[in-house]
Amino acid sequence: MQRQRQACDRAIEARLQVIDKQVDASQTPPPPRPKGSRSKRANTMQFAGDGHTLLYEIFGTDVTAIPGLDVTSGCALYSELGADLSAWKDEKYFVSWLGLSPAERSSAGRVKSNKTKKMNNRASQVFQLAAQSVGRSKTALGAFYRRLKARIGAPKALTATARKLAVIFYRMVTRREPYREAGETAYTQQQKDRFLKRLKRQAKQLGYVLTPQEA
Repeated sequence: MQRQRQACDRAIEARLQVIDKQVDASQTPPPPRPKGSRSKRANTMQFAGDGHTLLYEIFGTDVTAIPGLDVTSGCALYSELGADLSAWKDEKYFVSWLGLSPAERSSAGRVKSNKTKKMNNRASQVFQLAAQSVGRSKTALGAFYRRLKARIGAPKALTATARKLAVIFYRMVTRREPYREAGETAYTQQQKDRFLKRLKRQAKQLGYVLTPQEA
C-alpha cells in the first residue's frame, strides 16, 4: 500500500512539473514561509522534490504558507480550480460558489435565515478541513476561530474560518501576493484595542469618560 501511494505521488508530481508555470523559482524564489503556521498531517503527499516550491511556481504564490494548507490540499485546490481564478469576479463570488457565504433569506424586510448553502464542493471541503487544522494553531487565524467558537459555537466558527481562508487564497492567487502572518498575540491585541475603542465610544454617548483602573 505504501509503495502504491508513493508511486501515485510521484505520478502527480510528474504531471505538475510539465504544467505552465506562473513564476520561475530559480529567478524569483518564494519568500520564507511563516513558522508555526501549519500542523503536521497524516497521509500528506511525498514528492521527490520540493512540493511547496512546485506549487509556488504553478500558482505564482506560495499557497502552502496559508495556515491549514499543505502540498496535498494545494494540489487538490489546483485540480478543482486551476491557477486562473478570473471566472469569479471577486472574492464574494468565489466564496458564494464554494457555499461558504451565508445565503440570506428575508420576508417583509426581516431576515429569516442566513445559513450557508449546502454544497457538494471538493474545494470547499479542502478549506473546511484546513479550518479544522487552523483551530489548533497558534496563529492569527487560530485565534480568530477560537474567539468565534466561544461566541457562536464550533460549526459556525468553522465555516467562518473556512470562508476567511478561501478569501486569503483568492487574494493571494489573483494578486500574486505572499501570505503575511500577524500572529496570535497581535490578533488578540487588535481585538482588545477594538473592544476598548467601542467601549469608549459607548461611554461618550452616555456622557461618561472611561479611565484606566490604577494597578
